[in-house]
Amino acid sequence: MYVLDTNVLSELRAAKPRADPAVIRWAQRVPLTPIYLSTLIMLEVEARFQAIKRD
Repeated sequence: MYVLDTNVLSELRAAKPRADPAVIRWAQRVPLTPIYLSTLIMLEVEARFQAIKRD
């Protein structure tokens, strides 16, 4: 089981070639079923999204 932190989620969302190649390689090796996000991470993502919408 993996619980992703905000920085890992951000790297996975970054467009190539900006994304860290090591994070991309790790994500390609890990099955999707044991990957989770905590509610705090979801709150951080929502807060960022709302801040971008206001700008």
